[in-house]
Amino acid sequence: MPYPDHMFSDMFCAEVTARCKDAIDSRTSFNLVAMSGVGATFFVKYMQRRITADFVYINAYEMHDFTKQALYDRLAAKLEIDFDEGQTVQLHDIAEALKVRARSSETIVLLFHRFDRLHSAIDQNFYDNLRVLGDVDRSKIVMVFVTSEPLPELVREQASAALALVPHTIYFPGYSERDLREIMEATTTVRIDDQALGLAGGNHLLLQVLLGCQSLDNPLSDPMVELLIKDMYLGLDSRRRRMVESVLQANKTPVDDAFLLGTGFVREQDGVQELFSPVMTEYVSRLSKGHLPAKERKLFEFLKRHSGEVVLKQDIFDHVWSEDNGIATDWSLNALVYRLRKHSAFDKQRYDIESRKKEGYVLIDHLAD
Repeated sequence: MPYPDHMFSDMFCAEVTARCKDAIDSRTSFNLVAMSGVGATFFVKYMQRRITADFVYINAYEMHDFTKQALYDRLAAKLEIDFDEGQTVQLHDIAEALKVRARSSETIVLLFHRFDRLHSAIDQNFYDNLRVLGDVDRSKIVMVFVTSEPLPELVREQASAALALVPHTIYFPGYSERDLREIMEATTTVRIDDQALGLAGGNHLLLQVLLGCQSLDNPLSDPMVELLIKDMYLGLDSRRRRMVESVLQANKTPVDDAFLLGTGFVREQDGVQELFSPVMTEYVSRLSKGHLPAKERKLFEFLKRHSGEVVLKQDIFDHVWSEDNGIATDWSLNALVYRLRKHSAFDKQRYDIESRKKEGYVLIDHLAD
């Protein structure tokens, strides 16, 4: 990281640093979960300086490929294992190197940063192999996996294996305004705008984009800000998106999701819950205010109820034109589908309506779980 660590004060991320230190001191492996774009790398690098341990730092962003073998190769390089050119690194080679390193180290932390980038390679065998490394010396080796969602959710079929490997989860709650100011002062000469700092809600990437925004009074008018906020929102699964939307509702049920609360996506103060950034609040509010005309809404809700299935034309006639005893023409249905597709309140990024000739229509939800 191109910044001088000493420029971060003792108060920088003090609470989460203490939780991570307690886990490492007690030799408890854990999953550090952070909101997308928050800039967890700054904290991870800082943690290595603040906690007394022998860190073996593996950053998925630095790997040439997101595979099991690429991870082994990176571990071998970090452990300074010598291999002849063309020789393949094996798991037992890494285990032996760890045994040697453990003889001169009180605590070894295998830190896998952005481990979720390897999700396509994760299976039962992968988790079993990583457990082998942790079992080299349980009294000394701690494994830390930094991800943007909890490990058991990365590959749900392997949830039990993930929990066996990493029984403890620590959520990174985002940066305070003071923390973000420290990061910016250490990494850039750009003037820090207090308004942008407040709008960022502790998210480093959002702050960077806001600092380049044309109008902080209307940040969503900037395409880059809107794209980032939209990606963060759509990065949540449908269940969590509904929870986020509920925060803005008058008769809302309090959000109790560990991920949303733990990562600071939803924050609570004096018993009141709110989204982490006013920009996200405005974006979600705009989505909820989009209203479809009655017939278009009736068609959309009916198709959505049968998402992914072909809905027969006659069934649509019976439902949408129920007041006319299901009597309507193909032309009327085609025109209605056209209007729905073109309406500004229809999320064209998320949904497609596909025609099935002579049969009916099917709604495709690209974010369906």
